[in-house]
Amino acid sequence: MLQLRLLGSLDFQDGAGTEIRAVLQQPKRLALLSYLALTPAGGFRRRDSLLGLFWPDLDAEHARGALRRSLYFLRRACGDDVIVSRGEDDLGIRAEALWCDVPTFEQALAAGRHSEALELYRGELLDGFYVAGAPAMEQWLDGERVRLRAGAARAAWAASDAAGPTAIGAMWARRAVDLAPLEDRGVRRLLTVLEKSGNAAGAIQAYEEFAARLARDLDLEPSPETAALAGAIRKRTSQPAGPAPTAGMTAPATSSGPGAAPATTPLPGNVLAVCAFVVRGARDLDYLHEGMIDLLSNALDGAGDLRTVDPRAVLAAPLPDLDASDGGDPDLLARAVGAGLLITGTVIRAGDHIRISAILRRTGQGTIGRVDAEAPGEHGLFAAVDELARGLVTLLSQAPGTHSAQLAARTSASWPALKAFLQGEHDFRLGRYPRAMAAFERAVELDGAFALAHYRLAGTHAAAAQLVPARRACRAAGALSGTLAPGARMMIEAQDAWLNGRLALAEQRYAAVVAEHPENVEAWYLLGDVLFHGNPCRGRSPVEARPALQRALSLDGSHVGALGKLARIAAMEGEDATLDLYVDRVNDLTPSSEQALSLRAMRAFRRGDLGELLRVAGDFRSARMFAVGVVLADAALFSGRLESVESIARELIPRVPSAELRALGHLFLAEAALAQDRPADAVKDYEVAGELDPAWSLTVRGLRAATGALPTTAAELDLLQEELERWNAGAELARVSLPLILHDGLYGHIRAHVAGLVAARRGDLSATARWTEELAELAVPDGAEVLTENMLRTLEATLRAGQDDPAGGLHALEGAHTEVWFQYAMASPVFAGVEGRLLRAEFLHQRGRGREAIGWLESIGWHSVWELSHRASAARRAREICSSMEATA
Repeated sequence: MLQLRLLGSLDFQDGAGTEIRAVLQQPKRLALLSYLALTPAGGFRRRDSLLGLFWPDLDAEHARGALRRSLYFLRRACGDDVIVSRGEDDLGIRAEALWCDVPTFEQALAAGRHSEALELYRGELLDGFYVAGAPAMEQWLDGERVRLRAGAARAAWAASDAAGPTAIGAMWARRAVDLAPLEDRGVRRLLTVLEKSGNAAGAIQAYEEFAARLARDLDLEPSPETAALAGAIRKRTSQPAGPAPTAGMTAPATSSGPGAAPATTPLPGNVLAVCAFVVRGARDLDYLHEGMIDLLSNALDGAGDLRTVDPRAVLAAPLPDLDASDGGDPDLLARAVGAGLLITGTVIRAGDHIRISAILRRTGQGTIGRVDAEAPGEHGLFAAVDELARGLVTLLSQAPGTHSAQLAARTSASWPALKAFLQGEHDFRLGRYPRAMAAFERAVELDGAFALAHYRLAGTHAAAAQLVPARRACRAAGALSGTLAPGARMMIEAQDAWLNGRLALAEQRYAAVVAEHPENVEAWYLLGDVLFHGNPCRGRSPVEARPALQRALSLDGSHVGALGKLARIAAMEGEDATLDLYVDRVNDLTPSSEQALSLRAMRAFRRGDLGELLRVAGDFRSARMFAVGVVLADAALFSGRLESVESIARELIPRVPSAELRALGHLFLAEAALAQDRPADAVKDYEVAGELDPAWSLTVRGLRAATGALPTTAAELDLLQEELERWNAGAELARVSLPLILHDGLYGHIRAHVAGLVAARRGDLSATARWTEELAELAVPDGAEVLTENMLRTLEATLRAGQDDPAGGLHALEGAHTEVWFQYAMASPVFAGVEGRLLRAEFLHQRGRGREAIGWLESIGWHSVWELSHRASAARRAREICSSMEATA
């Protein structure tokens, strides 16, 4: 029997447990199978109703052909006995041939088997799924999702009531609120359960998270009843008020300049900083100087209510080498990082043995105690660190019964793996990503269950724009994260969301981490990273990232990533003096890095400093070709001197040995020419690019003609359409250069997308509908799901625009739950997706949501060089909408 799981992650397997991948790669045909599978038991669906539901934009002949092809495909992939007919007009599923989780979930609900139902409900029905060109099917799906989610929430409340005011009851109550996160009544029930189960602090935190959600998502406050209940709980437990920071209310640094110090705050007694240990007697143990910070911080975080300070913040603070015998004041370090507890220590080589001493201090109150451990050699260091952790937890009067077992799971049972991990951490902090990647790969090779090493490996892959291995490493970390501290698990969840384009979830997770761990440098920086790179894809300004990045910088004044992004924001805002501070700081820290080169070039272009430009051009000779491209892209976006950047690029591009990259260079020059209102020059560059790579020249020319950025006559549009129809996209060879290799296996999809847009520009909506269906019938390669969905949504929105249906177009565009990975969007004219963003702005304006429309328009031109041709027109349109709003106010 086939098994089809539609709740949460999609899964479709045959009787042997083998994934039926062919169907999973065809979203529309999978949607048809799912719709038939959700027919009430023994029921059938009429063919005519399926035509109207799945292919409303096709004429009857083409719609019937699409249904025939879909049924043929599904019967071939699933077997002839799964989809059955009744007469010529009805279709259904044979229940004995296919099991589906949704009917089973509903049967468990009806029978009152709540835990069974909740086990089946792993997430929303067809979560994140999109059915192209089928708005009625999308509406049906939305209704089913609401109905099934409400059923799961009822089951969770029933399970909570059955368990009573206990930890289990609170767990089910939280699950119920997760299913209906904006309902006041459910939150009040959760607060009551939490308080009665003895977790008043958790109740207050749940209320603050709810208040932040309402403010962020609906611009509302909790009801008076809910606020009063939270106030009463707070009064009974004497907990001070303090809403959790969200992306819109991140705690700012005391200064916007580089290396600003954090504001003075009370020192919480459950926050512990592990200082760098002093290593004596053996240079081969120097890696434990910083390594002990990572080892003990990971081991102790989450023991009881204990929270450890981010090691990066400790290393960036003053006096990091305090030890028990040097006579320094350890309170200085503790106060600098906001810790009420501090651990200092020594590592001493004595013959073959290694002795480790750790001293635990309470800030302002002196020493609590000392713990010693000894290892017979490096192979015994793990056991010694485990012994230290147990002793330190005992000193703090925490229950140590389970924590020593967690230590091994949080780090590794393999000391060679730990050693490689610690070396990787050191290189990662210094921005030496290739070396860090090699070290983390060695760590996971030595210990495949090392969750933190997988997590760090994912981060280094992402920093190197290697998305597929980054996702793979993050999945491994998530699968192994069950024994990590809650903060570490949430960081992995946030990373997974970020890598898979779920920007809102990533933002929420990072905001939750900094609310609980305000000293976490990495979480503040990554929150800023999500906002800086992800906001333009959501109609928001990258400048929103500034407070989070400033907070990261206040905790670590040498954070090169935060400095670089803050420099770009300063350039966007025209703050040249602040820009100089950030650029000089990066140049002092890493003068030979590509980051420093990019910032120096941006500033030189901005100033029009010919001498500095000549020096930067000299540095290009020793830089990687990819790095030179990044430098020029940065300068084009942020310097405000596009004509100078174009001039330098015209000098460099002929020297590029790769024909692919020369073609891409000329497409960039065409983009720059269009941005400066020189369409004739753009056409010349398209012609040169066409000689080097005809497919890419045709693609970008088609995209720009479709939006009007490239002025095109009706006759030219007809010729362009004919070129697209003649293009044998399936015969395109794989490219070898970034970013062109990102599109391998997708040229058929790109052809259909561009042709559909050009057809709409010509006024031929029936052709747009046919191209949309052609795109929907193509198999989706692994990793291309988000791009393909975005192309389909843009085509559907284009159809709705032609039908004067802004509500339908907006529904198509707003239904996306994921975004393209930002590095792909920055590098590729296809992944950038500017066409859909322009459409969304117009729909929002037509629907009376002018402020949102302006946000979308103003975000264009700050994310990718492939938006530059639309920057001026988008800004002009934003001013027009603003004027019309003022006139009608």
